[in-house]
Amino acid sequence: MKIFQNLNFVLVETTHPGNIGACARAMNSMGILNLLLVNPKEFPSKEAEARAKSGKKVLEKAKVHKNINEAIGTSNLIIGTSARSRSMPWPMMEVSNLGKTINESLANKDEVSIVFGNEAVGLDNEDLGKCDFHLQIPTFKDSSLNLSHCLLYTSPSPRDLSTSRMPSSA
Repeated sequence: MKIFQNLNFVLVETTHPGNIGACARAMNSMGILNLLLVNPKEFPSKEAEARAKSGKKVLEKAKVHKNINEAIGTSNLIIGTSARSRSMPWPMMEVSNLGKTINESLANKDEVSIVFGNEAVGLDNEDLGKCDFHLQIPTFKDSSLNLSHCLLYTSPSPRDLSTSRMPSSA
């Protein structure tokens, strides 16, 4: 969707190509096409293509970067996700404010990046420190979500647009 043209999902050092494909499928379902990959273990991949299904156009458009600085360099708002809390005093983004914050930034034509870390260890402190906000996705006790589920959880959707400042002609 044109309204999401300045929204990027950044996957850092993804180890399983199937997760890249599943994320592409989820993004396509929400009308989000900008997938940025930072040093993926394997891409392109037949497994990513198989898991992408209707999201193959997201894979075709995906950009691979050598490091996180390249991927987020032009972003005005960067939100780093994590399944765990940190002892560092980073500004936290409340889940309840996420959609509104993203949509307002997009309405201002800002570039927004939502950053996800490696499946096993998440974002390291150095990469999380490059983000404007830390978003901890709430789960039950010590559990975590699959990468594509996290991506969907953080995705603004067309249903959110009615409560934002997003112009109807965007």
